[in-house]
Amino acid sequence: MNTQPGSFFREDTQKTSGLFEEVFENAGEAITVFDEDGVYHAFNPAFLKLTGYSPEELLTSDLPAVHALATDNERPVIQERLQEALVTGGPVRYERSFIRKDGKIIPARVTLVRLKKRPSWPKHRFLAVVSDISEIKAKEFELKRVYDAIEQAPIGILITDENRGLLYANAFLKNLTKENMGAREAYIPHQTCEQFLKTLLCDLPSCPGKLALKERAPKNGENVVLGPSKALSVNHLAQPLLGEDGTVMGMAEYFVDISEAKQREKELSLTLSIVQKTAEAIQRGTETRIHAGLLPNAYEKLGQGINATIDMLTKQKRNLLESREKLEHTNRFLKTVFDATQAGLMVVLRDGAILMANKTAKELLEDESLPGNHISAYTEDEALLLCQERLFSSGNGDLCPGHEATLASKTGRSIEVLCGHKPITHPSVFEPCVLLSFQDISGIKASLRYLERLLALLPVAYKLDDPETGLILEANKAFLEMFGYSPEELKSKTWMDLTPPRYLKQGLELAKTSLEAGGIVWEDKAYLAKDGREVAIRHGYIHIYHPGLGKIVALTLTLPKEGPLSLPQENNP
Repeated sequence: MNTQPGSFFREDTQKTSGLFEEVFENAGEAITVFDEDGVYHAFNPAFLKLTGYSPEELLTSDLPAVHALATDNERPVIQERLQEALVTGGPVRYERSFIRKDGKIIPARVTLVRLKKRPSWPKHRFLAVVSDISEIKAKEFELKRVYDAIEQAPIGILITDENRGLLYANAFLKNLTKENMGAREAYIPHQTCEQFLKTLLCDLPSCPGKLALKERAPKNGENVVLGPSKALSVNHLAQPLLGEDGTVMGMAEYFVDISEAKQREKELSLTLSIVQKTAEAIQRGTETRIHAGLLPNAYEKLGQGINATIDMLTKQKRNLLESREKLEHTNRFLKTVFDATQAGLMVVLRDGAILMANKTAKELLEDESLPGNHISAYTEDEALLLCQERLFSSGNGDLCPGHEATLASKTGRSIEVLCGHKPITHPSVFEPCVLLSFQDISGIKASLRYLERLLALLPVAYKLDDPETGLILEANKAFLEMFGYSPEELKSKTWMDLTPPRYLKQGLELAKTSLEAGGIVWEDKAYLAKDGREVAIRHGYIHIYHPGLGKIVALTLTLPKEGPLSLPQENNP
């Protein structure tokens, strides 16, 4: 039997070495042995499971064992604990983290001892027992979160034992006693609740805490925390803490400060009373202001404030009446202008209903009952209706560019008009509307059509060109016959396609002169006919605004040229 001091073995060490090896292999705690240089010499399966490494990986690691699997911040502390164990022999207990092979960080508690040096060991060796404390840390974290929530709660929380002795008071309750209890000690553990938190009901059986303790059931009531300078109204809830056998183990009490609410309740009650009396005085017509000087000093300012409010409301009422008169005058003026406008004006809702129309619109459409009807009753123009819907969806408030449309009067008469749209909000309906304006251009359009027919019959050849692209927009019969093109063939060409190259430079310069200086410009040149012939012509053009196309165009007049052409010297072959 081994009876060395500090140890006990029923059998000698040699016979029990197998037992120790079995314990080492099957221990639930992770165990490892390493030397001063950090070289691993032994580790059990639990240590391999903790770290996630194989024996070969740990034995061939380049990092010393004391630093392996540790974060950079922890390594200096670990080195200090290792040095402490080397000097004292241990045990040295500390906490550190292990970085597993998969990257997961495991918090652990380490017990480190220095092994007795043997002759065959060139370096001191250490035995480390490692305990995984992940679950403990998780519970500590959760408990800290609960504690922080209780400590920071905006209500007072008090825990007492079965004899009402103090066990815990949160920061809110401590601050409440510290600020309102004068020189009294704010919190002394195990003192009684009455000593710590003196309330109006502490000496009475109706105290919620006493009732809850007596009846072993939650009790709630309104209470007052007393202090030398101020008393605070609180809602007081007492909850007994019962053991499994039903015995009272302690008490949890909650205090919600309702002082501000109680004060506001009093002020509100007084204000309602004053306002009611003022309303009655106003109704009688005898007095409209409060005699603030007759009120208690505490409420004199309140009365003065109500008087100031009444004066302000009276002034606002007077200003409102003046504004209403100005608004009515403005409305009458705007209605006069609205009806006197020579253009037709209609305010149309989003669904197409006509909200209002001026005199010109009613006369033009021959319908006095125009407001209340639908816009589609007077037009089938899809472009007009789509333009209106676009304005509602865009919401940018811009005026829609004018465009032509056709309206039908109540008697069926067709009216050609130039329309414009403007999004507005009508003050009587408080919803988006469109102001539709339209000008009767039936006479102008008829004159244009007459002029177009007249020009088409004239023997003078003419065409219209786009000054930007040079495309031929329109040509009369005389021009088509002179050069042998059909209208379709000509519209796919530019005036430059019809011009021989030697005339292009002169043509571009003269076109620029006409556009800048105005007036008609003449030149001698040639145009290419469809069959390739060069036809000598006397050519003049002027830039004019075309109302049908809505833009500036070049009107060219083409006359046959007798005799040889006079060409610029530099363009002569």
